[in-house]
Amino acid sequence: SMDTIISVFNGLVDDGLIVPTRGEQKQKGRRATFYRLEDGGHTYLGVTFNRSGIYSVLVGLSGTPLFDHTSRIDSGSTNDAFAQLFRDHLDRVTHDARDRSLTIRAAGAAVPGDLDETTGVLRSYTFMPRLSNLDIFRIIEASLPGVDTVVEQNVTGTGGYLLHDEELIGRYRRILFVSVHSGAASGLLYDGNIVTGHGEFGHIRVSDEEKRCVCGRRGCLDLYFSHQGFYRFKLRR
Repeated sequence: SMDTIISVFNGLVDDGLIVPTRGEQKQKGRRATFYRLEDGGHTYLGVTFNRSGIYSVLVGLSGTPLFDHTSRIDSGSTNDAFAQLFRDHLDRVTHDARDRSLTIRAAGAAVPGDLDETTGVLRSYTFMPRLSNLDIFRIIEASLPGVDTVVEQNVTGTGGYLLHDEELIGRYRRILFVSVHSGAASGLLYDGNIVTGHGEFGHIRVSDEEKRCVCGRRGCLDLYFSHQGFYRFKLRR
């Protein structure tokens, strides 16, 4: 009933989730009342990293980016050094949010490497070989107390992003996607679900060249089929 709809909207207004906004009225009929999502009321933090830096963005309820931060790091960082840099980065985020009168409601971390998604512990990361059994979840939990936090392997995050494409998911039952950000990785979607989101294969030997990979071996796929590999090829040309 219309009373139910009005009560729902009033409840959303009372909870600070929506606010009145301007809109174009139709030429005929009753005047409409327009609302928009209140981005500042509920904000969500996304954070990731690679061997070059830590990257985060705070988004509003509608998905609108409110601000972002980048912290440069050393790929040779140890667990302790990286953990401190990560905490410093999150401190910057929380201070910036507080200065803007924003409250972080939830946080999501997309982590590269061999991640235990049950515990949020990074077992290893090829491009940062001195990281071992680093508890990413606890670092975020300590820096953002009381904030709901999810830690996933970054390829799983990419698969989750694809699930938002309803046309793509509706057209194909099986989707294999390949990521080549830092290195080559793949995931599989089936019937709108992530079957596997951690299929790293960048260190399969694909060449007899003596070019050395960061993992210590030679001829790895990551030397050619990765962001860095494409960049080097472009420079040579």
